[in-house]
Amino acid sequence: MSRDIKYIGMDVHTGKASLKQTGNAVTGWVGPGENDPIPVTGTVTGKKLTIKTHPQPGRNVAFDECDLTVNDDKMVGTIDTDKGKIEFLRSSRDYNEPLRWPGRGL
Repeated sequence: MSRDIKYIGMDVHTGKASLKQTGNAVTGWVGPGENDPIPVTGTVTGKKLTIKTHPQPGRNVAFDECDLTVNDDKMVGTIDTDKGKIEFLRSSRDYNEPLRWPGRGL
């Protein structure tokens, strides 16, 4: 499922993400756009999702790890424990799809 991302740290940055859940495992990508993805893996526990980035060598990323709380149409949390805040909002093109959150699929 596609997500729009907003990173709020020293500056505000926006991006995209696509996440897929299989059991408690999450895989996918984040990045400035669909043509510039950074692989991610994660784990879901209840309504908590932790995501870790896996950039290619020499590639800069906005965060190494983020901890998110899942709520209705968005997931919100912190970047690298205390570097800033992050929001994952469901992309408008997905609004015709049923909601699927941790435990029922992202």
